[in-house]
Amino acid sequence: MLLAAGLFLALFNSGHYVSANTEHSGWDPGALASGPRIAWRADVGFGHSSVAVKGDHLFTMGHTKRGEGGAAVELDVVVCLHLDTGEVLWRYE
Repeated sequence: MLLAAGLFLALFNSGHYVSANTEHSGWDPGALASGPRIAWRADVGFGHSSVAVKGDHLFTMGHTKRGEGGAAVELDVVVCLHLDTGEVLWRYE
């Protein structure tokens, strides 16, 4: 276990495998200085979810409520959006 921890720290600290070093990654820290450029927005409900991207499709989840008062129904939602436009390609509730 100690050997594995030592190996991990050696690789991590080398900057070769895991690095936030801009020289290796090409990342420009000033790119977001004025805030991120928002390409599009989509209402997928509320909650917290990651996204998955395959080709030009972006998949995510949300939570929504339909109806009012005692007739209200809460639903989980899975949404597929077009990566470039944010257009809803399909939605499953």
